[in-house]
Amino acid sequence: INTGLSGMPAEYVPLPKIDFRSSADIRKSANITFLTASDHEDPQPFHFLLGRWWICLPKTSRLLEKPVFRGFKRSSMNPCKPSELVLQVHEELRLRIRSGDLCIDATVGNGHDTFALAKLVGKDGLVFGFDIQKVALDRTEALLEENQVLHVSRLHCCCHSKMKGKIPLESKGRIRAVVFNLGYLPRADKCLVTRKESTIRAIKDGYSWLQKGGLLSVLAYRGHPGGSEEALAIETLVKEMDWRYRKFWDENSSTSPILHLIEKT
Repeated sequence: INTGLSGMPAEYVPLPKIDFRSSADIRKSANITFLTASDHEDPQPFHFLLGRWWICLPKTSRLLEKPVFRGFKRSSMNPCKPSELVLQVHEELRLRIRSGDLCIDATVGNGHDTFALAKLVGKDGLVFGFDIQKVALDRTEALLEENQVLHVSRLHCCCHSKMKGKIPLESKGRIRAVVFNLGYLPRADKCLVTRKESTIRAIKDGYSWLQKGGLLSVLAYRGHPGGSEEALAIETLVKEMDWRYRKFWDENSSTSPILHLIEKT
């Protein structure tokens, strides 16, 4: 893609060159996160994020095999802040999940991921949610009921490592997305945290239940006791299994959260 264009809008910063053979290669790049993108048939600008730079492709009726490149737009987003990483996960889910899909929230917490999934799967879909703490399930149920999406969820009070025993066997291989948001429950007992042993088992199970092309999102926090060990165990697993993934973290901080976005192949 040639970036040597003149007359570029001021908010776009041209770089000498970035090489992708096609739009398919852009999608496969391990260094790129899509934040907003139109349906292929929708004539809207196509944006994605490379590091801390926005990339914008012009309006088109579909993604071209050789799209015209407009440049990079500086982003104010800090992709390593926990709140921004959660938003990034939700945007990735929005791009993948369709009405009628089946999804899993392996750590429902306060219910924000569960709610995001429930909105996306619609009345014909279903979200399976798990948490070991009843207070988390109560908060999540209240949030879903308030927003009239409780009927598309099935909440279970158990460890995420036992979730495969709670999901109908016929759903295996049909799950569109599995979401993990690890650590401790905000506004609760911070001594109750996810542990690497059960988390690794749950991640393996979650991946096995995904359909091909499905998304496994794992957001790990390193700032609490045991968090760094859990994050390291996850990274080791992902590399050992040779999964296709993208990783986001702050290289300048040893305690920043780490997000892995893993695609089932």
